[in-house]
Amino acid sequence: ASPGLVGVLQYARAPQPTVPAQLRLNIQKLSVAAPVSAASSASVLSQVLQGAAGSPLTLRTHIAQLDWHGHKVHDVLLDAGRSATGWNISMLKGDWAGSQWDFKGSWQGAGAGQSTFQGNIRSNNIAPVLQDIGMDTLDYGRADYAGKLSWPGAPWDFSAAHLSGNIQSKLWNGRLRKLGTDISWLIFLNPTTLFEDVLTFDYRPLFGGGLFFSKLFADFQVHDGVAHTRNLLLESSALEMKGIGAVDLTHRTVSMGLQVYPLQSFDLLLGHFPILGPAIFGKSGRVLEWRYQVDGPWAHPVVRPVHAPAKAGGS
Repeated sequence: ASPGLVGVLQYARAPQPTVPAQLRLNIQKLSVAAPVSAASSASVLSQVLQGAAGSPLTLRTHIAQLDWHGHKVHDVLLDAGRSATGWNISMLKGDWAGSQWDFKGSWQGAGAGQSTFQGNIRSNNIAPVLQDIGMDTLDYGRADYAGKLSWPGAPWDFSAAHLSGNIQSKLWNGRLRKLGTDISWLIFLNPTTLFEDVLTFDYRPLFGGGLFFSKLFADFQVHDGVAHTRNLLLESSALEMKGIGAVDLTHRTVSMGLQVYPLQSFDLLLGHFPILGPAIFGKSGRVLEWRYQVDGPWAHPVVRPVHAPAKAGGS
């Protein structure tokens, strides 16, 4: 074994051409360093395998500790089978910073082929994972991600710049660390949220410097490493926020237009009051609407107001 690989390999040859060979890997420790240059990103393993297709082979793998490009993953389970058309991965599971990953997929096609994976990521607190990839805007939050992503080449040739597919992102009961001075000011401007939080015995929004939210949902369409959404929605007792924009997964930047509705308790009490509410605040029942633009690196984006506050409802 080498310092980067400690484990046991068992191989059983196929007794006849129609029966797959068996390969079992029980690895205690595996370290895979990030490529040092663009030229080295073409994996040696990809060159050795010469594509996805090959003679029948069944692969079962357990990796107790995996260090992939500096990211620590534990208890990785992989079940896969190779045929004349390529690989089918029936199970790929692991634990990364307390989040559970559960995927299945394939590596098919001539030449380098194409990899496709679908599944979900669940966590009672997704913040450590996001911080591991340089996104520091979330203090904590329960998460459920689901989707399907594809990229050219083998699974280990994963590249954010060539990703395509879709992602459904759902976060609950979390707190955003920093939203920008203007939006933070709107939170503290709204004293009615204190009354609502006390009545519902929910004291989490009252502590810390960020914004507690009950829901943060978005659907993303991914093309060439850029994830676009038109339905981002954040709900909290302090405000409601909707967003349309994009996240660049390669350059780790965000560009998002936000509609912010503060004074949620006033909306509840006045905006939806029968007859009077719609007459004053329009059909939406919104007392105020603010617009913001968020741009820059996703670790510390810049939030700026687009225009002054205005009545949201309209006639």
